Amino acid sequence: MRRQLVITFLILLFGWAILPQIAAASRPNIILIMSDDQRQDDMAVMKKTNQLLTRTGTTFANSYVSYSLCCPSRTTLLTGQYMHNHGITWNFWPEGGYFKFKHSTNNGGWGNTLPSWLQRSGYHTGLIGKYLNQYGEDDPSTPSKDPHPREIPPGWSEWMGGVDPTTYSYFGYTLNVNGKLRRYGRCERVDLKGHVSSNPLDGCKTTSQTGKDGSEYQTDVLSSYAENFINKNSKSKKPYFLWVTPTAPHTTTSTGENEGLPAIPPKRYKKTFSSSLLPHWPSLDEADVSDKPFLQGFFHWFPRMGAGGIAMATAHYRGRRGAVLGLDDMVARVKAAVNKSPDKNNTIIIYTSDNGWLLGEHRIVAQKFFGFDESIRVPLIISGPGFNHRGGYKISSPAVNADLAPTILKAAGTRAGRPMDGIALQNLRSNPGAWAERSVAIETGPNPRGPFYSGLHSKRWHLEIITGGGLPDRYELYDMLKDPHQMDAVTADPRYAGILSQLISMTHTLGACKGRQCDMTTKLVAP
Repeated sequence: MRRQLVITFLILLFGWAILPQIAAASRPNIILIMSDDQRQDDMAVMKKTNQLLTRTGTTFANSYVSYSLCCPSRTTLLTGQYMHNHGITWNFWPEGGYFKFKHSTNNGGWGNTLPSWLQRSGYHTGLIGKYLNQYGEDDPSTPSKDPHPREIPPGWSEWMGGVDPTTYSYFGYTLNVNGKLRRYGRCERVDLKGHVSSNPLDGCKTTSQTGKDGSEYQTDVLSSYAENFINKNSKSKKPYFLWVTPTAPHTTTSTGENEGLPAIPPKRYKKTFSSSLLPHWPSLDEADVSDKPFLQGFFHWFPRMGAGGIAMATAHYRGRRGAVLGLDDMVARVKAAVNKSPDKNNTIIIYTSDNGWLLGEHRIVAQKFFGFDESIRVPLIISGPGFNHRGGYKISSPAVNADLAPTILKAAGTRAGRPMDGIALQNLRSNPGAWAERSVAIETGPNPRGPFYSGLHSKRWHLEIITGGGLPDRYELYDMLKDPHQMDAVTADPRYAGILSQLISMTHTLGACKGRQCDMTTKLVAP
């Protein structure tokens, strides 16, 4: 009541011109930490994050990405749209990547995105880390093919972006820091063909990376930039939005175009998981895949992993877990910086990932893209105004990465410049039961490697309609309640024929939905 009287007095004294300043002062700072290729179950080793965020905020236990691939997923964050609306269907030109997004005129183009909406409403915006695949490389759409390592996309007040392909190195990478290139750590450079190179913007030979924890290890360096950003901007009258986007626990690769060697942990955690065994998940090296649909006309499914496949998955498991501990330290440093600021009680921290990863489930090693739970399910924890809860609060109703932009905008008190397909998670938190039967779109798009799918995912059902590969459309349906590990597709089970028909219709609707048309909450009765 007292605050309202003060505001009324100020309006009478100074007029309506003071309202924007009052609104800006009350709007929260927003920090989004997005890891790269992190599975939901990796959270088990993030003890600091669980203590600092999970036990103070809201965990969305069933959080999914609509397209399990870096660039399409990150574009969904920037636009609040599913892939079928933003049009980025792959990581690289011409189907996707940074330059496809840059040259797109879809819905106002790359200037009509989340950071621009926030910036125009009075927010100071910053990016630290990875942006979109191929950022900083040659523009394949122009004859000159001039590299663009110093370019800063619209909407960003401060920019500390990783320059590809060095982004996929834990040491030896380059950052564009507000137009100035800075390099951290050392490595041998190789070009896209793997030849030794003297170009400092080429990628790192994966086995040659060297440097120090703290001052050169990528996750640590990005943490330092985040601390500086928070310390500096906490003294400003403007609220801020900060996207911190480390590469960990992505594989380390010289090109970024293919998966590479296991993630490199900080040296302080090099031995923590060095002898850990690969967990025997129920779907690991799945024995019977006769229920799985043909991927190509000439290729049914992946072969058994064998000793070599198990060894490769184990090496990735160990590297990833160590790198995740570095992310845990990042969260602790960011939280500590916030706690030292005068805005500590008015700052929202979001932790999530751009997609998951497969470590041998269903015989698939070191890949995403597929619609299996380990690939599409990601961490999502939000702590701060509107999401705080003593001891933590867990919501099981489905969330999707298209919800992130609406959530951030609702917290900021501003609107989008294009139709968004997700919902503000404040609405889901306030009434999770209303969204318990929510279905979200799971999809991939045209790409140079193989067939793609349009799909639907809910707490009970997972359906993919697979297109291409020299075959008619085929279906892959799982009853997640009875088969949470997706071991036995029920596509051909006559008891599910009615459910399959309804889900196909729903999937076609979701696969073409726009804006509020994408809100789908339908309960289907199973046999």
